Amino acid sequence: MYDGSNSYSWLTESPEPLFNKLLTRKYDGSIIYVHNLSRFDIIFIFIFIFIFIFIFIFKYWSTLQTKGYHINILKKEDQIISIKIQNRLKHISITLRDSFLILPTSFKELCGTLKVETFKQIEPVLVGEGARLHPEYAMSDLSHYSKDIDKIDNFNEWKDKIQRYCEIDCIALYQVRTKFRKNIYW
Repeated sequence: MYDGSNSYSWLTESPEPLFNKLLTRKYDGSIIYVHNLSRFDIIFIFIFIFIFIFIFIFKYWSTLQTKGYHINILKKEDQIISIKIQNRLKHISITLRDSFLILPTSFKELCGTLKVETFKQIEPVLVGEGARLHPEYAMSDLSHYSKDIDKIDNFNEWKDKIQRYCEIDCIALYQVRTKFRKNIYW
């Protein structure tokens, strides 16, 4: 997460730390952009490599509903356009939007085209001994990658790198959205 000043990251199996940060008065009314929300990041947004995180997100959202939050998912066909989470009693409302639907190209290309300060990095992937010891974070099949990856077999090194990788992605997306908005509207 990057809010324009500070970046935050959590390596956890629960989206709770992220939503605890977002669902505060500080971020009330905020629109949070997630690049490729409809296709990739809604599955991998909280733990980069877990396919089952989709289940955790919706399970967590059901706990938010028991706390008085309403969740409205706006879809068109199979694409998630936005997700609005609000609690009228607490006067908190945030909206998650898919920046890929506004800027439909690869994140790496966007960083280059818009010449932002922070560029897309090479993704660290846990392999080898680290993957054997921490299979919940490992990728057993690397064939789906069509980009360069940094294969790391030490869990602690991977943990540091994946958190930094995600933070840099968030900073770069913020810069892309800011520059795009300035180029279009100003």
